[in-house]
Formats: sequence, C-alpha cells, structure tokens
Amino acid sequence: MSITTFTPRTGIATNKEVAEYRRMTTAQLAQERYLGRGPAYIKDAGGRRITYRWEDVHAYIEGSVVTPRGAA
Repeated sequence: MSITTFTPRTGIATNKEVAEYRRMTTAQLAQERYLGRGPAYIKDAGGRRITYRWEDVHAYIEGSVVTPRGAA
C-alpha cells in the first residue's frame, strides 16, 4: 500500500466537481441536499445554481471519519 500526500483544494467547486471528488453521481449529491445531508452548499440568488466551498467539502469529509474501537 502506498501513501499519498493530500493537498486540499481551495475556492469554489461545482456540483459536478464535488460529485467526482466524492466518487458519487450528481444525482446522489442532489439527494443528499434534499435530505439535509452532505456538505454545506451555496445556492445562487435565483436558487438554480449550486456551488460548494472546498473548505466545507473537506470539513464534511473530516467530520465523517469513524475510528473503530480498539484502533490506536
């Protein structure tokens, strides 16, 4: 197993970019929003375009980490 270096992305991400990053479809991402789950997002003034701040995406992923009992 190789170890890779993680460099967090910054700025604003599109719906498609976040879906690809999280290895899911845009429909699954939309379903998360509908259910009130997933990372925080930004809705434009018209309510049609959804974007994400990368910092929110990274924070959501970090907050979803589960450490099994007995792990060091």
